[in-house]
Amino acid sequence: MSCSVIAPFAMMADAFSTAVFLLGVSKGKQLIEQLALKGLLITSELEINKVGGI
Repeated sequence: MSCSVIAPFAMMADAFSTAVFLLGVSKGKQLIEQLALKGLLITSELEINKVGGI
């Protein structure tokens, strides 16, 4: 899986992308939505999940 997060600051984006990667797709998507951020998650099956209006 791959995860990219768009946040106001680079350090936040790095921290949250790592957290989302570790949480997995479903819980990671919930975290991104709760924080009103934007993200792109790609699973090992190459499924693309856009979160937060990307």
